[in-house]
Amino acid sequence: VEQREFDQALSYYKQYKDINTEIRDTVALALVHSNIGTIYLNQARSDSALVHYFKSIELIKSADKNNPRRNALNFIGVGNIYEEQGYPTKAITYYHQSLAIYKAFNDPEKTSIVYQNMGKVYGDMGQLDSSLVYYQRALAEAEHVGNLKIEAELMHELGVLFNNKGDYENAIEVLQASALLLESNGQQREIITATFNLGVSWFRLKKYHQALDYFKQSIELANQTQDLELQEKGNNALAETYAQLGNYEYAFHHQQTYDALKDSIMSQNRMRTIEELITKYETEKIEAENKLLEAQQGESKAIILQKKTENKILVLSLLTVATAVLCLIAWVSYSNRKKRIIASQKESLYQNHIDRLLNKQQLESVSAMIEGQEKERTRLAAELHDRLGSILSLVKLYFSSMDEELKQTSPNLYSAFTEGNQFLDDAFVEVRALIKEMKEGMAVGEGLKKDLEQLIHKIRKLGIAVNGSIELDKKLNNIVELQVYRVVQEALSNSLKYSKAQKIELIVSDHNHLKVLIRDNGVGFDLKTLSIKQKEGDSFGVENMEHRIKLLGGEFSIKAAKNEGVAINIEIPLLKKDDIWSVHELN
Repeated sequence: VEQREFDQALSYYKQYKDINTEIRDTVALALVHSNIGTIYLNQARSDSALVHYFKSIELIKSADKNNPRRNALNFIGVGNIYEEQGYPTKAITYYHQSLAIYKAFNDPEKTSIVYQNMGKVYGDMGQLDSSLVYYQRALAEAEHVGNLKIEAELMHELGVLFNNKGDYENAIEVLQASALLLESNGQQREIITATFNLGVSWFRLKKYHQALDYFKQSIELANQTQDLELQEKGNNALAETYAQLGNYEYAFHHQQTYDALKDSIMSQNRMRTIEELITKYETEKIEAENKLLEAQQGESKAIILQKKTENKILVLSLLTVATAVLCLIAWVSYSNRKKRIIASQKESLYQNHIDRLLNKQQLESVSAMIEGQEKERTRLAAELHDRLGSILSLVKLYFSSMDEELKQTSPNLYSAFTEGNQFLDDAFVEVRALIKEMKEGMAVGEGLKKDLEQLIHKIRKLGIAVNGSIELDKKLNNIVELQVYRVVQEALSNSLKYSKAQKIELIVSDHNHLKVLIRDNGVGFDLKTLSIKQKEGDSFGVENMEHRIKLLGGEFSIKAAKNEGVAINIEIPLLKKDDIWSVHELN
């Protein structure tokens, strides 16, 4: 239902955009692009959202009555996207721009929101001291406004941050204050989370009985709201706590409850995913049927109009038949010839229209697939870090607490315990390596030139000779930089995996057009074989690269033959607007 509502909202916004384009209302157009960007952001279509946010920013700057405050929300939206994509430096840059605007207009409520976002980014980067500073600033602004709900949420986030820093006494103080405010505002889920985090603080202080009380309270509240995820967390924490107290019977009971809840949540998530896919399929099916119906209705109207024309001609012919038999014959011949020409033209136009729709659908499908791949890679890395990492941390904490006691009481078992502890350290190393591997290939977000230079540096470490010439002087649009980086990355990856090349050449320049040449001296391949594999669905790498360049309005060509290497040529026309070089579709 939510997806259907988003699609309906997009349809109305696009109609409104077309109207304001005709009347040239720059301010209204800017607001429409900003709203469309927000919808795409909620749909996890980050690249599309960025295009509309940047368009809105450009329109507001070019408006006769430039109101920078309208751009503050755009800057926040762009910052949120870069944060989700794993570019914290870029996110902070845009948050600072919005912060400067809200401070200039003395808006403490919005200033508090921006400080909160910046605190989250620094926390994700592991810079906990900087994160603490921005959360405290956010809380001060919220207290100035008097919004108790936001104050409670910020206190809770501060408590979690203190826990992460190991400052458990301050964490307990702030979380208790947060719980009182949350209770007064009736924020039930937030109360459960704050109660659970209080249990975490006491647990880390090794005050296990106090921790038990809070974990039990969080489970009781979670049972009342039937929140399975919070019940799962609470039972897991109780299992760990009872294990620390040596009550293994209770620990085993809560571990079993945690496993059952975990399986139930996974089943619900699978059912939700299936329902979303069914809804999406039904929506697309209805849209396709509507388009077909519209085409059939248009064809019927054309036939009716043609018949009316023929009837008029027939009436006129009958009126003149007595005096113009020869004229009637000539007219009939002319009419038939005209109908054949019209029918031929209509058929040609109709076929061209279908071809354009199919091409557009294909490009959109490839774009959606590429966005999905980027988001899934980021999501999986985050899942490994947050879920498996936290579990390993608790296990390590448990082992550490037993180290000294076991060394003194059971020296015969201590060597085996030490070996098991080393295995746990090895698991930490493997998890970090896996997260690093899943994040490999993501652009650093510091400009196309620097990203490509770092990519070349990584390949040279593998012992492959890379001749790189990166001559980029223009300030390129962020979307263009990201898409070009992905294509170069895919091409170089193919050379490393398949070509057995000893030398790779990469030449990039932006003198007239943005031009890219990737060439290797590897074993090459037969282009006919590649075409067959693409049709059978066995190979999508080259096709994805070509569609990325087509989305930017550029030209993509590949030359290859067996034992003669591979050469890829790319050329993208650029347009300049407000000192930024972009492509036609983005401008």
